[in-house]
Amino acid sequence: MAKNKLKELSLVRRAVLILICIIYILPFLWMIGTSLKPDNELLIFPPKIFPSKPDWSNYKKALNKFPFWIYLKNTVVITVGNLIGTLLTAPLVAYGFSKIKWKGRDFFFILMMSTVMLPGVVTMVPVFLIFRNLGWLNTFLPLIVPAFLGGGAMNVFLIRQFFNSIPDDLIEAAKLD
Repeated sequence: MAKNKLKELSLVRRAVLILICIIYILPFLWMIGTSLKPDNELLIFPPKIFPSKPDWSNYKKALNKFPFWIYLKNTVVITVGNLIGTLLTAPLVAYGFSKIKWKGRDFFFILMMSTVMLPGVVTMVPVFLIFRNLGWLNTFLPLIVPAFLGGGAMNVFLIRQFFNSIPDDLIEAAKLD
């Protein structure tokens, strides 16, 4: 009796999960189908998810209406620059806050973490003035260089917490080897 009840419960769970998946997937299917419809099929009733004949010209129009490839290049440059800067500097700063004992370490860590609580709007004008005085307006530098100056307080905090979980004995053993 208990096995049958567990099987029923398992089937009900799976049915509910499948229903949830369908509910999440339907809007994406509708979006893809609508993007492939010609103008005269957009508002027909009853609605169909996919058009009778896909019209790929909508994608051509969308890509040609704006300088898409320039926007994509800008996104890739900024993302890769931030990624490299964060991966190079955040672990170094986090290790310094976690494993190296120095005077004022806790004070500076709290000072760094307090920047997370400071809204960006408060520092917007001073940061703009700094970037203007450096001659960095209309360049990628204000978006990339800060990642090379510590990698961001939240990233440093998360990596520091990881370093804190590593026993000092393990680090000493690694130094001996």
